[in-house]
Amino acid sequence: MRLLLVLAVGLSPVGLIMCWVGVGTLREQRALRRRGIRVPAVAERWDSRGGAFGVYRFMNTAGQTRLANAERVRSIPAAEVEIVYDPANATVAQERFWLAEVVIAVLCLLVGAVVTVAALTTFVLAAVVLA
Repeated sequence: MRLLLVLAVGLSPVGLIMCWVGVGTLREQRALRRRGIRVPAVAERWDSRGGAFGVYRFMNTAGQTRLANAERVRSIPAAEVEIVYDPANATVAQERFWLAEVVIAVLCLLVGAVVTVAALTTFVLAAVVLA
């Protein structure tokens, strides 16, 4: 029984983190669908000590140059693309709607909820048995 309790203590944070990631991803997708603005951008590759990462450079509606993290790293020559960004949070931007990202977020949320409920149920059962 104590082994189950240790397992529940280890899995409960995992389930909560999975729920948090799933909800955050779905919230970003919803914001881009509801109030996203489509603009032209330049997809660039930046190299750092930690490795290469992709960046979108674009002008917002106020005429200011903004940067947002790209979902993939491009080759060295920069590419001109069209993105959708959230005016409330200009760091959230993407080239197109990814159905796979929404499906993975929903699965992450569901699996996280199942793991969290299982951990809480194990806590309750352990409290009843050990009491």
